[in-house]
Formats: sequence, structure tokens, C-alpha cells
Amino acid sequence: MKIGIILVFLLVGITACSNRDQSYYESNLEAAKEKIGECRKLATLAFVSGDYKKVADVKKDKECIAANDAIDSVIKAKRQLAKKKSKEEYDAKRKKDDAAYVKFKLEFNKMELKELHDNIEVDCHYKTSRPRRCSAANHILDEKIKLAAPGLADKHDGEELKTQRNKSCEKQSPDRSNCKLLTKSYEIKYRAQVQTYLENKDQFKAAYNKCVAEYMKLKRSEGWRAAAKHIEEFECHTVEYVAKNKKIFGFNKPIE
Repeated sequence: MKIGIILVFLLVGITACSNRDQSYYESNLEAAKEKIGECRKLATLAFVSGDYKKVADVKKDKECIAANDAIDSVIKAKRQLAKKKSKEEYDAKRKKDDAAYVKFKLEFNKMELKELHDNIEVDCHYKTSRPRRCSAANHILDEKIKLAAPGLADKHDGEELKTQRNKSCEKQSPDRSNCKLLTKSYEIKYRAQVQTYLENKDQFKAAYNKCVAEYMKLKRSEGWRAAAKHIEEFECHTVEYVAKNKKIFGFNKPIE
């Protein structure tokens, strides 16, 4: 009986004013929160008393709906505003970073390979605080290597490039700035030699048989370690790569 009386008073209160729409509550958020509280309380009491019709009436009440929609609308507007502000801040930062990146590229493009490498070694350590500067430096370094590597590959034979690369790429090497350049030049030389053997069967056969002859000779005179070391040299290493491609394994017998 007590719950029923409370429901009557609340229902009278909730329907007493009918001119408060969503726009009113959007301008009076505290009133919207109070209204939502009243509506929830009324719906709860109706549910507890088993009056499910009143529960449904509360859910359909125009002011309850208006107050709830007003809160949702304000929250959505705030999120959209925050999203817009975040995007504007991101775009401004990106524009600033892009301008800095262009400036850094111009600066690094004037440097010689060693100076550029030394800058990267000093500034671009793990978790660097200068990511755009380091990104620009590495980009220019890659471009310079890409331009210089083919010419260096043409000037030296494969084994010579391999020896220089291994020496330059040692951790304490004073010539470490050339490590990437020599590595790239060696890769170019290696791929070119492999392609030559793939396209010229007679040349591959002659090179393969030469490696077999030297391998067998070293194996007899100095043992398998010396023979295996010979296969690691540039010429026979490229021959071995192509041989495997042709399903030929080992250097135990020449190609007839």
C-alpha cells in the first residue's frame, strides 16, 4: 500500500510538467540528471510492486525520454569536440614534423657518407628522442648507398668486396661507416654473378667444373676443411647457389 501511494505521488510529479523537451534539458543538465533520477526511481518502485504497466509508461514518458536524450546528446557532442580537437592537434604536429623532416633531409644530403654515418651512430641510439631526425638521416643514408653501391661493385671483384665488407663490418672497425655500402655492393655483385650463371649454361658448367676440380684437389692434399673453405669463396659460392637451384648438390663430380 505504501509503495502504491509513493507511485501515485511520483507519477503525478512526473506528468505535472509537459513542456520540458530535449532542448530545455540540454540547456539545463542538472535538471536533466534530476529528471532521469526521478524516472529511474519510479520505474524501480513500479517494478518492485509488480506494476509492469507503469514501468512501460515511465519508459514511454516524453520528459524521461527527453532528459535521457539530452544527456546522450551532450556526451556525444563533447566526444565529437574532443575528437576534432585531437585531430587538429595531430594535424598541426604532423605538419610541423613533416617540415622538420624536409629540413633534416636537406641538412644530411650535404654530408659525406662517413659524416652522415657518424651522426646516426651518435644520435640514433635505441629509443631515440629524435625520431624524425633519425628517420631523415637513415633515409638519406640509404639513398646515398643506393647510388654509390653499383659503381663500387663494378670496380672490385666479388672476393675483394667480401673481404672489405667483413673487415669494415667488424664491431670495432675504424671503417665501419662503409659497412652498409660494401654490403650493398657485394649483394649487387653476387646477384649479377648468379644471374649470369642462370642465363649461360656453358659458363656455369665451366665454373662449376673448375670449383669441383679445386675442391677435390684441396680435399686430397689439405683435407675437407680447406676444401670447404674454398667453396665459401665468392666464385664457388655463387656457383653452389646456382647448382642448388638446378638440383645439383655437392662438388663430388664434374658436369659431363
